[in-house]
Amino acid sequence: MGFSFKLLTLILAIIVAPFSSAQNTEITIPAKTIVVFKLNSEISTKTSTTGEILQFTLIKDIVVNNQVVVLKDAPVFGEIIHSQKSGMGGKAGELLLAIRYVESNKQKIPLRSLKPYVGENKSQESMVMSMIPVVGLFAPFVHGKEIIIPAGTEGQALVAKDTILNMTAQLQEPILPAVSVDPPLNETIND
Repeated sequence: MGFSFKLLTLILAIIVAPFSSAQNTEITIPAKTIVVFKLNSEISTKTSTTGEILQFTLIKDIVVNNQVVVLKDAPVFGEIIHSQKSGMGGKAGELLLAIRYVESNKQKIPLRSLKPYVGENKSQESMVMSMIPVVGLFAPFVHGKEIIIPAGTEGQALVAKDTILNMTAQLQEPILPAVSVDPPLNETIND
């Protein structure tokens, strides 16, 4: 009797688990949460056009309250706001980028404040980088008169506003509750 009850409990758990895990679980990603990503393909003033959509890849999980809410490798999107090729008379090319959002299971998390990523534990470099005028940040990418930003260049941005993320959509597979199929020690199985 005890074993068949355990078996029935296990079967019910398997049937009910997908429905119980579908409860509405929402997490708020706070504004100004740091998001770190890398550029998927090279950007150049020779080939880029205003309005072009840029693709990046998240290189660090987004974590809220010690819980991963967006996994690394999620797609991140930006846009070229202004692109102009170098001109006659030695005029340098111009390139202005904006970061838009990170996408996780068809949910968009708005971003703002794009800047180069200087890595962790580099507080000295961060302070120096923050003092350099904006033109100086992208100086390493200027080659002659054109601007070239290579694939793999890392950047960071901030979550633009408090964003509610529906974690139910994050579940790829139903999570089964832990149910023991072993009979209690004081029961025996009769064959």
